[in-house]
Amino acid sequence: MHPFSLRPLGAALLAAYAGMTLAADEASTGKPVETVTVTAVPLRGAEEHLAQPAVVLAGDSLRRKLAPTLGETLNRELGVSSTSFGAGASRPLIRGLGGERVRVLENGIGAMDASSLSDDHAVSVDPLLARQVEVLKGPATLLYGSGAIGGIVNVVTDRVPTALSARPRGKLQFGWDEATQTFGGGGAVDASAGPLALHLDGLRRSTSDYDIPGFGALAPAPGDRRGRLDNSDTDTESVTGGASYVGSRGYLGFNINHFTTNYGIPGDEAKRIDLEQDRYDIAGQLNDPLPGFTRLRMRMGHNDYVHQEIEPGGDIGTTFLNDEYEGRVELSHAPLANFEGVLGVQVQHRDFQAVGEEQLTPPVVGRSVGVFLVEERDFGSLHVEFGARYENVDYSPSEAANPERNFDVYSLSSGMMWHFAPGYGLGMSLTRGQRAPGIEELYNNGPHDATESFERGDDTLGEETANSLDVSLHKDEGRWQWRGNLFVNYMEDFIYQQSVDANGDGIADRLDEEGNPALPGDGFLLLDYASRNAVLWGAEVEVGYGLMRDVNWGELDARVFSDYVRGRLTNGDPLPRITPLRFGGNLDYRWRAWEADFSVRRTVGQDDNAPLETETGGFTQVDLGVAWTLRQGGQEYVVSARGTNLLDEEIRYHTSLLKEIAPQPGRSVMLSVQTSFM
Repeated sequence: MHPFSLRPLGAALLAAYAGMTLAADEASTGKPVETVTVTAVPLRGAEEHLAQPAVVLAGDSLRRKLAPTLGETLNRELGVSSTSFGAGASRPLIRGLGGERVRVLENGIGAMDASSLSDDHAVSVDPLLARQVEVLKGPATLLYGSGAIGGIVNVVTDRVPTALSARPRGKLQFGWDEATQTFGGGGAVDASAGPLALHLDGLRRSTSDYDIPGFGALAPAPGDRRGRLDNSDTDTESVTGGASYVGSRGYLGFNINHFTTNYGIPGDEAKRIDLEQDRYDIAGQLNDPLPGFTRLRMRMGHNDYVHQEIEPGGDIGTTFLNDEYEGRVELSHAPLANFEGVLGVQVQHRDFQAVGEEQLTPPVVGRSVGVFLVEERDFGSLHVEFGARYENVDYSPSEAANPERNFDVYSLSSGMMWHFAPGYGLGMSLTRGQRAPGIEELYNNGPHDATESFERGDDTLGEETANSLDVSLHKDEGRWQWRGNLFVNYMEDFIYQQSVDANGDGIADRLDEEGNPALPGDGFLLLDYASRNAVLWGAEVEVGYGLMRDVNWGELDARVFSDYVRGRLTNGDPLPRITPLRFGGNLDYRWRAWEADFSVRRTVGQDDNAPLETETGGFTQVDLGVAWTLRQGGQEYVVSARGTNLLDEEIRYHTSLLKEIAPQPGRSVMLSVQTSFM
């Protein structure tokens, strides 16, 4: 564990909360309805205006689904799944796409970690203290760069305060999980001193090896432990301080965050990863900055990131270093011919290197500069939007054997939302987005112990282009509410990893650490980066109905849902690690200060697999939650209990590289207490 401890911070937060307790009033019996705005959209972010499908987790919805990692928090959302590399690392996948194609942001700026390079690398943004988590499905390249060709996940933390508060406000949350023997929590406090808005938050979480229904490996060896997944424990800490000057025309502020996590990688190697990141952000907004312009928004971030892969004996095998800057400026113009729009500039500079025995990627300096324009207008009940972006991406490896590469990528997008009747909407978006290959896709060459693979990049790869069509139809008023999305994504020069069978005997080639042939079952699985045209298509649907609306007996809502995605190369081969068909339903009940939810989700087995890829069995997950809320004056207390995987099913995600050795936790009971004040 890092020598810096959050215990003093936790004590300070508790003392601050105790000192700010307000006089008690009678408990409220209802919850205010909040208007959810997608902050990742620079113009009007209300969901009813978005032509591009979006998911927003906030309030009670986020509390119910909150998990220690970002991928697991979002794993139940339509069109979103998880890589799940043990309990410490889990990154979101959107409609079958992940890695470099899905950008993870914190308040509109990249996470600036190494999680997109490999599934065993953790995301450095923890969802525990988020106000909301936003997912934009489909290409978001116009707003956030070529790395967002599959979508974005934006975690809104409010760590740079944007407004003054009349009185101190904040929240505390603590919980315990029986399956992982987790105890952890955190808190945040916002206050004001004259024109200064102040923010402080912190979290601490520690988990043990988690419970599983049987053995970790599909084919257990003699002596394997049953009922526990070895080396799946985690230890995470974070602390943040921020401040802003808030005036009549806007604000200017900063925050400093220290994040550290130490977690095990399940498997025979029993390695660990010790990750530490110091991050510095500056953000500001100026209203009416120039004639003809309504708002200037700016955000810049810098990080100092290091993670070490620790051998079982405690020696450091490889150290990954990432020194990165990212900044963006958005300028909103006044209505022009009834069009509202945003001009933007985004810059990024990344100095990445891996040092040690597993120098999979050579030292590389990456730079990018992008400019974009987004416009929108309403024509009565029809909302239209369009945009364009140009970006230059440059890679400069330090080793002469690796060539420098430079890419010019372009993106175009158009969309509409037609509210053809009260409560109904028909949306359509059409996007052509490009991305430059990632540094691992170009330059990787060596063994990767955590994934037990030998990866070989291709430094001749060109730009990848996504041609995406998305159609949605929804009804969001009345007792019946529903939404359906259909999408197709034709990918030109799609970059993927493929197993190699040089002998044509149906057995994947394996190499030793030096790159020499190894016997089947020994060494590392050989994975080559290659490109070929591909098509991904699918659908998402959910239908809800208000079963009961009774002043004495409360409210009962039912919902059924399903999502489906398929992907194939143009030679007919399925794409690897595609999320299988999922469907299910849930009931939500609310009565006075009580609420309960019951859900059943079925994930079918995946047998439509890439060459040399193994099948994955299906499973049914049953969850049940109960919560009690008390409101007194300006305070709210929520006490909740949740049971997950109540059938104690053996759950293995097809999207996980560790599916054959690391199933998901078994039956678990979680207890939590959350309190907020203002």
